Amino acid sequence: MKPKKKRLLVIDANSLIHRAYHALPPLTTSKGQQVNAVFGFLSVLFKTIKEIQPSYIAAAFDTAAPTKRLEKFKEYKAKRVRADDELYEQMPLVKEALDAFGIMYFEKDGYEADDVIGTIAKRTAKSKEIETIILTGDADAFQLVDETTKVYTMGKGFQDASLYGEKEVKARLGGISPSQVVDYKGLRGDPSDNIPGVKGVGDKTAVQLLLQCGSMEGLYKALKKDELKDVRPAALTALTKYKEDAFMSRDLARIDLDVPIEMPIEDLVWDITKAKEANEYLSRMGFRSLQSRFADLKGEKAEEVSPGDLIERIEKLREDEVFSKEIYELELKLIPVLRAMEKAGIKIDKKHFAGLKKEISKEITKLEAKIYKKSGQEFNINSSKQLSEVLFEKLELSPKGLKKTPGGVISIAAGELEKLQGEHKIIEDLLLYRELRKMYTTYITPLPGMTDSNNRIHTNFDQLGTATGRLSSSSPNLQNIPVLGDWGSRIRKGFVAEKGYKFLSFDYSQMELRLAAHVA
Repeated sequence: MKPKKKRLLVIDANSLIHRAYHALPPLTTSKGQQVNAVFGFLSVLFKTIKEIQPSYIAAAFDTAAPTKRLEKFKEYKAKRVRADDELYEQMPLVKEALDAFGIMYFEKDGYEADDVIGTIAKRTAKSKEIETIILTGDADAFQLVDETTKVYTMGKGFQDASLYGEKEVKARLGGISPSQVVDYKGLRGDPSDNIPGVKGVGDKTAVQLLLQCGSMEGLYKALKKDELKDVRPAALTALTKYKEDAFMSRDLARIDLDVPIEMPIEDLVWDITKAKEANEYLSRMGFRSLQSRFADLKGEKAEEVSPGDLIERIEKLREDEVFSKEIYELELKLIPVLRAMEKAGIKIDKKHFAGLKKEISKEITKLEAKIYKKSGQEFNINSSKQLSEVLFEKLELSPKGLKKTPGGVISIAAGELEKLQGEHKIIEDLLLYRELRKMYTTYITPLPGMTDSNNRIHTNFDQLGTATGRLSSSSPNLQNIPVLGDWGSRIRKGFVAEKGYKFLSFDYSQMELRLAAHVA
């Protein structure tokens, strides 16, 4: 059932990734890369999309940079144990997944994901036609709940989900409202974030005080006038002694609602039909069960009926002329042809790809050395943050004319880097490096792993996958194999015909223009 209002789903990415990593057993790809957190994240995302039915989706991440809260309290989150490297290595894979699904994500140095989420929720609240749903495993988000914002949390093992509005938050927290959550944190503290609160004041006392006084200001006003009732003497002493800690703790717990990010709501529109790279990504990661669930989200799963009943229904529709004759004369006749093509597959020369992999790896290593030499330091070339620091801080290149990401950071996408050509010799190397890395990670490395016992790759063809009516393919997308350039040509040479056969290539020559000319 569709919700009455349009919904914006905001994902607390870091929270979900951490929970997924610890909730699921190790899961690796065929290449040995651990991906249990990615699988869990997407599993929860699919479940939530199905339940919430959002019109818009955004995600928020923490960054590695120090937060402004550390300036107020140096011990903030100091007791947290660093997570496993295997978890952090999956963060870029989740971002890659969001890109594949057409979901925009935001992050901002100096701020936490909670702050970004709060800012998005606040800005969206101005439009009373949109309801914001925050997907998180963190109760800190309860402070954001109001008439336009709710929190959606998963239970243990990601099984049972709960949607929290104002009434549900009150029931969960013993009667205090969402607007009192920061006061509650100020009094009780938060051991997970090393927020001290008032020593000696626990859950029950914090709730009791807020129900009686409404806020911390009201509490200390009543304390000064000796008007607090039924409060332990030890707690009264602690409230006086740790007053500064209480207000500092509240400041630390309060989510910042004014993070400087650009967030046009139209950029957050969720359109599953535009998630063109999604199936290819799921296939590459080996997430077969998620591919099935994604098809379900797209409405591709059919109702279970007997073949006899199905034939009767189709015949009835045909008699009523619901179907055009083109369906019978073209589309339906094409189905067995496409099935035969899928079943036959296309053969590749694994030795050829192995040679390409070895050769391109050497070229990439040489380029890395050249980039390090020209930059004067070694760094992670694949890290947008580190590359940006090298280009605009170390080498002092001007970012004038370059676009910014939604998080307000200067974009270093390929199209933007091209604008810097001629500014420094390193740019040519970076563009070539990215091109070779794409060839390596998208085609040369994964394709040999997608073959059957006969070295043939079997793609999936979609008759209705494009608005123009052209065929599309996925898992893998064989229509996306590069045509231009030396490496594109060499990759195509890896696709071979059986002995005694040759490939014959046909292509329409400006089909649309010729049709238009004919009609005119």
